[in-house]
This record gives sequence, structure tokens and C-alpha cells, in this order.
Amino acid sequence: MSSRASMSRSPMGVISESSECQGSEVSWSPRNETQSPTGNDDEYDTDLEVEEETETFDMTGRNRYINACKSHGIVPASYFLRHMQDEELNMQHHGLGAVGVKVMSFPLQINTSVVNLNLEDNWMEGEGGVYVSAMLKDNCFISELNIAWNKLGRRGALAVCDMLMSNTTLEVLDLTGNQITDAEAQYIADALNENNRVRILKLGHNQLGDASAALLGPAICENDTVEEIDLSWNYFRPKGAKYLCDGIKANTRLKIVDFSFNGFGNEGAIGVYDILKLNQVLTDLRLSYNRISTPGALLIAKGMEANEMLKILTLDHNPIGVDGTKAILRAIMSENCAITQFDISGVEVDKEFIATKKEFQEGKDVTILHGLVLGDYVIKPRPKKKSAMLFNVPIAEVNAGNLFEHLKRYCEEENVNVVDVLLSLDKRREQRLAATDVISTIVTSGLPITEEQVNIVVSLLSEMENSDGFVDISPLVGVDS
Repeated sequence: MSSRASMSRSPMGVISESSECQGSEVSWSPRNETQSPTGNDDEYDTDLEVEEETETFDMTGRNRYINACKSHGIVPASYFLRHMQDEELNMQHHGLGAVGVKVMSFPLQINTSVVNLNLEDNWMEGEGGVYVSAMLKDNCFISELNIAWNKLGRRGALAVCDMLMSNTTLEVLDLTGNQITDAEAQYIADALNENNRVRILKLGHNQLGDASAALLGPAICENDTVEEIDLSWNYFRPKGAKYLCDGIKANTRLKIVDFSFNGFGNEGAIGVYDILKLNQVLTDLRLSYNRISTPGALLIAKGMEANEMLKILTLDHNPIGVDGTKAILRAIMSENCAITQFDISGVEVDKEFIATKKEFQEGKDVTILHGLVLGDYVIKPRPKKKSAMLFNVPIAEVNAGNLFEHLKRYCEEENVNVVDVLLSLDKRREQRLAATDVISTIVTSGLPITEEQVNIVVSLLSEMENSDGFVDISPLVGVDS
């Protein structure tokens, strides 16, 4: 592990001092912006610290939690009280907010039972991220933390990164969907350089782009602890793909990498070729929806010829073409190849591919998933299916020009607040959003939508994308129901 981390070990964020568990104002700022003018660190104790108790020590933290709730004027969460001594504590979708997370952090500081803590989707925001991070500096039992979909933003992300610099027990960290941007990439890179405990790191559905890749690539190269990393649904394009692949090809610990829903293209496939050729540790590589076409597939096939470790290769919904599918299939048929699952769902193949696949599977236990077989159609009447509709209109009538109009009307019919969420993501009021933000919002909104319909929306958004990956959302503003 490199010791060249640029991040200081001093606290990146602090919570205002209080002698009791009372609702004081929170004042937290990034590193180097709240340094004590006297240089005395004692001035920066957090209000998660309480006065020394005069009563018998509360081993469970139950009394500490109830008193904190009373001080902050909120109702204790009955589910938390019932399960606070369980090994796995699942508090996802409880709408806790920052204050709810704060009072929960008091008992968790001294809790010795909880190992797996799930706080997904609780609207913690940056303030809640600060409280959880402060708690984890004291708790030395929690090894798995899920704080996905909490809108942590810059403030929360920096607090988490600072915690990682000193925490020695956390092994699994899920930061999916937290509006983490390029501005926080340096702190993530520093944490990767310094932390020697985290094995699984999930950063999917964020706003990391090529600038982040330039920092994360070298950090991934030097990290010798992380075994699985999820970078799906970000803004990594060909340039960023090169940085990331350069880091991964030299890494000696990573086993699972998820690059799905980025925009690698054929240039990015060059980096994938290097990984397959040079890395003999990786066992699972996911490249779904990355705009890789036939030339890129041929490179990947060439890399597979030299690879003896990869077991799962996922390339579904890439336009790799019939020639690309056959090239990769021939490559994985090598005697030294370890592939057990090859996924090109949504990609058309021909009868030659099917014949070769059948021959291959007779001698080896391997799962191969693919799309339609060209020249093997049976023409017969098809009954109308519900999946032939999108947003309550026939799929044939939905196109890139009217997608958002139909989406808005459908959301009003279903009484699902997707439009306001999308508009709230447009912080600069430019009436444009990243296509990945649009589809992730739709998928997680609760709308009744099938996988087939999601694929159609993804395809239409791809047509609408500008070169920078953004789409025009002005129809969401100007269309009336």
C-alpha cells in the first residue's frame, strides 16, 4: 500500500461541540476550512460525545438512543429499538433524515452487536453522512455499510473519505447513487491509497467522469486490498476508460469490476484488451451498454486468447455485431480459457454461432446468453402484450422527440413524482441532464416498468444524447397534462 496519500489524517469535518445530546446547530466544513485559530484540536469535538454517565453503563445503547430522541424532539424508531442488537441491522427506506441518523449514531458508537448496517435511501444528505462517518471513527465492529441513494453530495463524500483514512474494520462500502462528482475524486483516490481494509467498494450511479478516472486509475493500481469495485452508471468515456484500465491491468487483487452503462466505445475497448492480456487475477468483468461495436469486440477476443483467469464476461446490449460475437466465442473456446459465463444478451447471433456454441457446450460446462438468431424466425400471428406499450401508449408511437411528453403524462396518471425529481437534478436550470441520471431516476421511482421497457428508454435516450452525454429535458417543463 502506498504511503503517498495526499489527504491529511486530521478531521475533514467536525460537528459543533455540545456537553449533552441536545439539538445544537451543525457546522461542518471540508478539510482546511475549519482549522482552529488556536491550533487546539479539543475545540472540535463532535456533539456525538456526551457527558460521562453517572448511571450504570448502558451496554445496549438503548437509553442513550431514547434520551437523544427526546432531546431532539423526535419519536424513537421502534424497528431500531427491536433490532439494535442484531448482527444485521436493516434500516433502508425508513425516511430517517439527517436528525434521525444523528440520534441513531449515539448508541451505534458503543454498539458491539451490529456488523452489517444498511441505511440505504434515508435522505441523509451531507449532514447525515458526517454523523455516520463520525460514528464509524469510534465503532470498531461494523464491517459492512450501505449508505446508497442518500444524496450525500460533496459534504458527505468528504466525511466518508476522511473516515476511511483511519477506520480499520469496514470491509464493504456502498456509496451508490450519492451525487459524487469529479470534485470529490481526489479524496476518494487518497482514501484508496491509504485504506487497507475495504474489500468491496460500490461507486455506481454517481457523476464521476474522465477527470475522476485520471485520479482513480493510479489509486486502483496501487491499492492491494479492494477485490470488487463497481463504477457502473457514471460518465467514463474513452479517455477515462484508458486511465481506469491502465490501473486495473496492473492491480494484483481486483477480482470483480463493473463498468456497465458508461461510454467506453471502441477506444475504451483497447484498454479492456490490455486488461485481458496482462491481468491474470480478474475473474468477472462487466461491460454492459458501453457502445462497443465490432472492432472493439475483435480486440476483446484477441485479449481473451491470452487470458486464463476470467470466468464471467458480460457484454450484453453492445452493438458488437455477428462477426464480433463469433470472434469472442472462438476465443473463449481455447483450452486454457476459464470462462464459465458469456453474456451477450440483446445481441443478435447467426446460425453458425449457435452451431459452434452447441459444440462448445458439449465438452465444457459454460453458460452463453445471447439475443435473437438471424435467419431463424418463424412468422406467425403474435398476440398483443402489455409489454408492447410504453408509458401507456404503443411503443411504435414513442420516439426520441416525444419520450418526455409521454413520460410526464404517464407519471401524472400513476401519481408518481418523477418529473419533479428530474427537474431538481438540474441544479443550474439549463434544462439538460445526463442520460444516466434520467434512466436511473425512472428505474428507482417505483413506476410499473418492465426490463424490456427500460431497454427501450435507454435506446431512445442514446439517440437524444449530445456528445457530452446530456439530453434536453425542456419538454418536462413545457408540457401540460
